[in-house]
Amino acid sequence: MDSKPHRSLNLFTPGPVNLSRAALEGLGAPTIHHRMEEFEALYGSFREDLRVAFRCSGEVAVLTTSGTGGMEAAVACLLRSGEKALIPVSGKFSERWANLCGIYGVRPVVVEIGAGLSPGPEEIETNLKTHDVSSVLLTHCETSTAALTDLKAIAEVVREASKRQGREITIIVDCISTFCVDELMMEAWDLDCCISCSQKGLLSPPGLAVVALNQKAMDLLKRNSPKAYYLNLANYVGGNYYPFTPAVNVIKAAYSSLHQILSVGLDNVWRHYKEVSGAISDLLISAGFRPVAKVHGNAVVAFWSASVDPIKLGTMLRQRHGIVIAQGQADLRGRIFRISPLGKNAGDLEALGIALAEILGAFGREIKANSLEHYKKVVGREKVRW
Repeated sequence: MDSKPHRSLNLFTPGPVNLSRAALEGLGAPTIHHRMEEFEALYGSFREDLRVAFRCSGEVAVLTTSGTGGMEAAVACLLRSGEKALIPVSGKFSERWANLCGIYGVRPVVVEIGAGLSPGPEEIETNLKTHDVSSVLLTHCETSTAALTDLKAIAEVVREASKRQGREITIIVDCISTFCVDELMMEAWDLDCCISCSQKGLLSPPGLAVVALNQKAMDLLKRNSPKAYYLNLANYVGGNYYPFTPAVNVIKAAYSSLHQILSVGLDNVWRHYKEVSGAISDLLISAGFRPVAKVHGNAVVAFWSASVDPIKLGTMLRQRHGIVIAQGQADLRGRIFRISPLGKNAGDLEALGIALAEILGAFGREIKANSLEHYKKVVGREKVRW
C-alpha cells in the first residue's frame, strides 16, 4: 500500500513481486499442521515440481529463509574451510558469495567484472589455469545491473578444466532472479547446485529458499562435516519430512503458483519474459536511455538515468500511478533505475508504458507515439496470464 489509503501498488520490482492468483489462493487456504499426512503429500509434490522446473533429477531442499539463506547453506555445507572458490563479482549480489565464503573460512578468489558486464568463459578459463580452486560460484543474473551470465558456456569451460586437472570443480549458482524466468537447464548444463527463492519467478510471498543438488553435490554434503544447524542441507533432503516448523502457507502458495507456471509450460514462460523485458528495454532506449547491462536477463532491465533523477522518477510513478520501480543499490543508487516484468499481465504492462510516457515528459524525455504503440502491440500478445 502507499500513502493513498487502500490503494494497492503495482510492483515492477525484481522481488518481492505482486502475487499470482494461484499463490494468493494457496496463501489464503486454511493452515494445516506440518506433521499431517496432507502436508507431507503437498510438500512432496512441491519438491517434484521444483525438480521439473530446475530441469534436474537430484534432490531439492526447501528452507524457510530468504534466497541468501540458501546461498549460505550451500557455502556452509558444500565447501570446506581453507578451500579456494573462484567468484566473478560484478555487483552487489555476486559480491555476496565472497562475503559468505569469508565467514566460513573459504578463500575467495575474486575476479572483478565491471558494472553491467558478465563473466565470459575465456575469463573463467584463464583464472582456472592460474588458481587452484575447488569451486566456482556464479550469479546467473546480477540483479543489481540486470547482467545475465552464460552458464552453459562457463560450465563447459569448468568441466574441461576439471578433466585437465584430474579433479572435480564444483559449480554452484545463484539463480535467485532467473528461476522460472530465464532458460535454466541444471542437468543438461552440468551444474552441481542451483539456488532460488519464492518471491521472484515463483510469484509467491518471501520466505522460502530452494536449493537443488545433483549427485556430486549430495556426495559433498555427505563428506563434509556440518558447519550449520538450521541451514544444514542434510536435514532437508532424503524424504518429505520437514525437520523444523516450515512456513506452511508460503509453501502452499509457492506450490500452487509453480503448478500454474508448469501448466503453462516453462518454454512459454521463458519466451514471454524475454519478449516483454525486451519491449520495456526498447521503449526506454527510444526515450534516449542507455542500458546498464550488455546482455540483460528477463527478470529486470536496468538503465543509466543520466540527467533524470531516478529517485524522483520512482516517486512520481508511485504517487501518480501506483507503480513501483527499483532503484540502484550501493554506489549505483541515484545513477540507475530498474524495471521488472515479473508476474505482469498485458494490462499491467500497457499501464506501465502509458505512465512512463507521461512522467518522462516532465524530465524532457519523449516516448514517441509510434514507439508506445509498438510497445503496446508487443506486450498485448498475451500468451501467459498470471
